[in-house]
Amino acid sequence: MNAREAVCRQGYQPFDFALLPYGCVDDPTGGLAPVRLLVALFEASAASMQAQTNGVRLVDGLRAELGSDRTVWGSKWNRGALEWEIYFYRTFDYQGVAIGRVARVLRPFLTMDFDVSLAEKAGDKCSMFSFDLDHSLTRATACNLYYTEAAMQRSGREGERLDVLTRLCDANGSNRTMIYRGRTFQSFILKGDSLQYGNHYECTWNEQSRLRAWQAKNPFMRSDAGSLPEFPEAAALFLALKREAAGLYYCRVNVDSLVAFLERYEWPSSFRRFVGNEASRLQHLLFDVGVDYLNTESGLRTVKCGLWGTL
Repeated sequence: MNAREAVCRQGYQPFDFALLPYGCVDDPTGGLAPVRLLVALFEASAASMQAQTNGVRLVDGLRAELGSDRTVWGSKWNRGALEWEIYFYRTFDYQGVAIGRVARVLRPFLTMDFDVSLAEKAGDKCSMFSFDLDHSLTRATACNLYYTEAAMQRSGREGERLDVLTRLCDANGSNRTMIYRGRTFQSFILKGDSLQYGNHYECTWNEQSRLRAWQAKNPFMRSDAGSLPEFPEAAALFLALKREAAGLYYCRVNVDSLVAFLERYEWPSSFRRFVGNEASRLQHLLFDVGVDYLNTESGLRTVKCGLWGTL
């Protein structure tokens, strides 16, 4: 079944943006598959019809190669434009997903703006990786490598690779050189043949005490009460500490919260209409959303916000 027509059958198993399974909220039979949201976003974007068609073709190619709901897509709403990212996990039963394998699937549809062989070498022990796509859906502009603490330690046993990553951390800020402990992970960005430090992430269950602790220690998160969205039904929160902003991501919110989120941040009107009109066929799913922001003298400023799902 192609991405434009994908619907769920009885017994459908959904996954969140960490590719962890959860139970359907409602009977999934005949409901829309998460990939339908991505197709609707392609159609709502400023990309040409040819680019939109190319986007759907590359999605169908990945689904054919890796299977349905084995790849995570992300769409970022950034200053009135949609951005794209596709994520591949190498944990649990996804360890056969290699960067080179994915690159071969995508090459008929995308130009790679980074050194794939270097990405394979630097990322052969990563926990997950992702490709940034340009607005036109014709180029993969960067490869992002994500390492959990355990993955960093596995890389370190081979010596050189962990040393390279640590030196990159040193070059981009001494406060980010440590191997973070607990439920944390880090990302590195490969553009061309240059590998740079990306972000540090922490995750927790949806606990307000933990959120307040994050806000207290991170200047980017200090904000007036109520200035960030609250989704009490979210199963977990993810915090991203970035070089120029902070991000707060909410895992598994319901369709009503998704509608409110899209309205609050003024996503493309055609996409908002699609979600509103199809809400009854999305009731079985939960959704992952997030906000990147800065705390300025004039108040909280949203940098961009995002929505994630599976292909």
